[in-house]
Amino acid sequence: TITAGGTAFAAGDEFTVTVPSGNYVLSKTTAQDGSQVPCAILADYADASGGAVAIGVYLMGEFNVNAIQPDASWGANSAAWGPTLTQMLRQFGIFLKPVQTATDPT
Repeated sequence: TITAGGTAFAAGDEFTVTVPSGNYVLSKTTAQDGSQVPCAILADYADASGGAVAIGVYLMGEFNVNAIQPDASWGANSAAWGPTLTQMLRQFGIFLKPVQTATDPT
């Protein structure tokens, strides 16, 4: 972290910047590392308790809100999430929608 009023820097100074690994982690509302903002939908069940696993994710699309299973910190069901989770995902092109049914026209 570089703050105002800190050490003066000169031409030729070097810095090491650590870049995240590119792995996704489960979004938790209590996180402080950026993962509190969800940005992808896991394509299938994956057990990462033993370490990173390779699995597909959806980076955009429209999804059944009742089929999404976020971490328990988001609440027990879609009613508990309120607009928060829906709005956070929307900025990434991920839309959570209720299932629409049509009555039989006959």
